[in-house]
Amino acid sequence: MSDKLFVKSMKLADIIHADWRLLYVLPRFGIKSGFGDAAVTDVCKKYNVNADLLILICNIYTFEDYTPGVKDMNRVPLEGLMAYLKQSHSDYLNKRIPHIIKHIERLADESHSRERKIIEQFCESYKKEVIAHFDYEEQVVFPYIDSLIRKEIGQQFKIDDFLHNHSNIEDKLSDLKNIIMKYMKADDDEDYRDLLIDLFLLEEDLKRHAIIEEKILVTPVEAMEQSNG
Repeated sequence: MSDKLFVKSMKLADIIHADWRLLYVLPRFGIKSGFGDAAVTDVCKKYNVNADLLILICNIYTFEDYTPGVKDMNRVPLEGLMAYLKQSHSDYLNKRIPHIIKHIERLADESHSRERKIIEQFCESYKKEVIAHFDYEEQVVFPYIDSLIRKEIGQQFKIDDFLHNHSNIEDKLSDLKNIIMKYMKADDDEDYRDLLIDLFLLEEDLKRHAIIEEKILVTPVEAMEQSNG
């Protein structure tokens, strides 16, 4: 992994070589494979993506201690950021989490463990929690931000309410990993490891997602609230 921050002039392929986990990020921007030696700016132009936003997201996902400056955040359109977050929600709910749950169910069937029912109930409960978490953001938080952008103020909601109610949905994944590691047995140990790797990757992904919402999204919204009195 590179120790230098990514910039727009870099080749997108070089960024992926530096951190392959960003392969999960690109589809959320609608960027498909086969971008050759094109620079980030050229790829973003092709897919109508804000290059500053893509670079910001890539740096957040890759560098643990990265904190974007005010200028970096000001170059990122809130509408584009919310679109990315919505696509992330869709990715989690329609691909990543269902894939993991199916994997768990398959291994649970093979293991015939007494804990199978507990694991399945945990998965179902977690999925419902994630859906509620994302619904709140998409039905309450994002429309509120849209109203601020349009200067159509009238709601009593404040972005600080979002921060107070923002649950850490990645924390329960740690509990699930522990349950699986302690109680689930599998005939195919490689299959078992693949499941745990998927869980670790999703947990890390959700942590980055939370940082983007709580640090990158909230800051400009707070500024808009202050300017609107």
